[in-house]
Amino acid sequence: MRKEWCQDVCLKLRDAKRYLKTDFPVHCQPNDSTFPDHCRMFALSDPIHPEFQQVCLHPHQSSCDEFQELKNVLQEIQKGIKGSSLSPYCSDKTEDLLYDCKRAQSDMFVWKAHIIRSTNQEEAKHDALKTLDAETAILIMDWAMTFLQLKYRDKQSDWFAKRGLSWHISTIIA
Repeated sequence: MRKEWCQDVCLKLRDAKRYLKTDFPVHCQPNDSTFPDHCRMFALSDPIHPEFQQVCLHPHQSSCDEFQELKNVLQEIQKGIKGSSLSPYCSDKTEDLLYDCKRAQSDMFVWKAHIIRSTNQEEAKHDALKTLDAETAILIMDWAMTFLQLKYRDKQSDWFAKRGLSWHISTIIA
C-alpha cells in the first residue's frame, strides 16, 4: 500500500483508540441515548434470548460518527488487503492478513462491549455505596495477577504464561 494510505489509516485507528479510551465511557448513558452504541440498556440486552432483553422506550435513530469511522477504517483495511497487488504465490499471506484483520476487528468490538459492561458495573457499585447503612456491607471479590517472584525484574516475555500463585482479593466495604 502507499505510504500516505498507511499513515492515514494509522491516524484513524489512533483516533478511534483515543475515542474508545476517553470519550466513549463518558457517552454511555443508562437508557436515554438515541445512539445505539451509547445506550447501555440497548447494548447490554441479549439479541437472541428475550429473557435477557430490555426494551428501550426511545428510538435509536442516530449513529455515532466516531464509532462509524472505526467501522469504515476497518472495512477500508479489509478492502486494501483483498485488493492489494501481492504476488500470486502469496495467497497464504493474504489469507493470514485477512484473518489478523478480522481478529483485530473482533477484539475491538469485544473491548467496546467490555467498556459498556464496566461502565454499567461502576455505576451499580456507586449506587450500592450510596444506599449503605450501618447494617449493610458490600463484598467485592476479584482475581488479581499471578504472583511468582523469581527475580527483581522480569523481562516481558518471561512475565506471561507463568505458573504461580493466583491472588484472590476480597474487599468488604461497610
